[in-house]
Amino acid sequence: MEMAVFYVVYFVVFPFFFINIFVALIIITFQEQGENELIDQDLDKNQNNFISLGFLRLFRAARLIKLLRQGYTIRILLWTFFQSLKALPYVILLIGMLFFIYAIIGMQVFGNIALDPSTQIGRHNNFRTFLLALILLFRCATGENWQLIMLDCMGGKRCDDESSMVVQKPFA
Repeated sequence: MEMAVFYVVYFVVFPFFFINIFVALIIITFQEQGENELIDQDLDKNQNNFISLGFLRLFRAARLIKLLRQGYTIRILLWTFFQSLKALPYVILLIGMLFFIYAIIGMQVFGNIALDPSTQIGRHNNFRTFLLALILLFRCATGENWQLIMLDCMGGKRCDDESSMVVQKPFA
């Protein structure tokens, strides 16, 4: 039991919070820059018809090459970073396997909950099919109303009348 809790915390909870913190930092970092660009212009971002030359700012990264020639420690750090990218496909594969396993478990445990448009378990958010279960798990993993989905999947919810399973009680 302790190992199961360890694996759930280590492979589900920690990555969830670290990814959310990373996304929040990216949003906070670029939010002010985007607002400043829109203030300087009279038109909305989607109404600009001219070619933006903002992509030329990417050439500022060429300064990094100049630093690489001079700094041995920076070169070692970047080499280590690029070497760590080799493990990225394995991390993605691990997350995919976890989503696959949890989608099947969700289909078995929560697949018979009655759809109710007034709750989070509705036509597009349910565990009835594998694809919808994956989408709902991704929604929970990114933090979009996961607590409401959890509350709507708790015990005491009505089972679907059209369910193919023989249910002893009318509640899930």
